[in-house]
Amino acid sequence: MKPVIRNLRNVFRPDGQSARLIGLPDNPPTCTMTYSEIYPGKTSSHHIHPWEHEILILRGAGALVCDGKDYLVSEGDGVLVPPNLPHQWRNHTQHPVKRVTFNAVAAESHGG
Repeated sequence: MKPVIRNLRNVFRPDGQSARLIGLPDNPPTCTMTYSEIYPGKTSSHHIHPWEHEILILRGAGALVCDGKDYLVSEGDGVLVPPNLPHQWRNHTQHPVKRVTFNAVAAESHGG
């Protein structure tokens, strides 16, 4: 197996969509990698799923909202969202929140 190297500048478009850096077509053995930005005043969808995921906040600050409680996050924070926890990301600042998310391959292959 050869390494997969994909530059963010080649896959991310600043229209609010996430960019898959490592996806299922790359045949990763354990996890996929996605880059996304949450723009000022915006949120992710409120959602829940049966797998955990890990997020690294590269730049900016905002909140992870779980069960109605805000957990503040900022540049450099690593976050574990446990399985089956309803959650949403909120940007209440004037700057984008830039982040990388890792999801288990098993979850991805089942619509995650």
